[in-house]
Amino acid sequence: MSLSLRASRLLVLAIFVTLAVVDTRKGTAATLVPVTNSEATVCLGSPSPGCSIANVGQSVNSGLAQINNTYGSVADHALFTVASAADATFGVLKASANGSYDISGSPITAYTSGRAGFIDVITISYAPWDGLPGLLNIAYTLNGTISSGGNGNAVAFVYTFVGPTLGQSYSQRYTSSTSGTFSEPNAFQFVYGQPFGLQFGILAFAGTFLIPDQTGQGSGSAQFFNTLVLTGLTPTDLNGSQALGAQFSSVSGTQYSTNGVVPEPTTTVLFLMGITALIAKHRSRFRSRGTSDDTAP
Repeated sequence: MSLSLRASRLLVLAIFVTLAVVDTRKGTAATLVPVTNSEATVCLGSPSPGCSIANVGQSVNSGLAQINNTYGSVADHALFTVASAADATFGVLKASANGSYDISGSPITAYTSGRAGFIDVITISYAPWDGLPGLLNIAYTLNGTISSGGNGNAVAFVYTFVGPTLGQSYSQRYTSSTSGTFSEPNAFQFVYGQPFGLQFGILAFAGTFLIPDQTGQGSGSAQFFNTLVLTGLTPTDLNGSQALGAQFSSVSGTQYSTNGVVPEPTTTVLFLMGITALIAKHRSRFRSRGTSDDTAP
């Protein structure tokens, strides 16, 4: 099996796993259910049947999915140590996959993954164009590192599905470290004033992904926990003229705009805000007490 064919099949399989969170291929946007999903997986074993030594997965719709463990044994002639995780909120996604294997027997598969994604239903309204078709241009920021050793490998995919039945799609593969803002090359069609689905996600893989089954030692790391953020949703007409002042609404209640998603404050930010408020409160008390002492008889 060629690398491109193997990669394509595994990517399609992974994305269909994502789509299985809800039944997105039937009905219209009215039947889509907003959801976030995070998943970490491990596969170790012979290609037929696959994952015969270890086939492990953790999937959650809220919070962190994480696997940190070593699989296989001396008797299996294979050891695979993994540390993979994923965390998803609407518009802000984190995923990482790290794996190190030592295979002394026959060639087998050894890969781990982290996947984070969401589905939402969005309506973009613009009074002059409501009821007319438009185009949506999507951009995101991505910051992550990819490394490998021995005969191992690592890769990450960013994928997008758009439309009433999520029928339009785009995916981008990353095989090296990257940091920046990226615009998807193809605009997605929608109708102003009518709801449509948006699915957005990241897949990180490490191990023997993208390469044939292996023997020997290898490792891979795809660290994208720092993070994937939806930063651009630019609506235009079919000629590319922007809908200035367009209004966004979503079934999930997430705030979207032409700048993408408005992230919720992180725990760190909330902590710092609390500390700042506490310091200000103490300063106020100190000043009040100092004034009282100065005026006392």
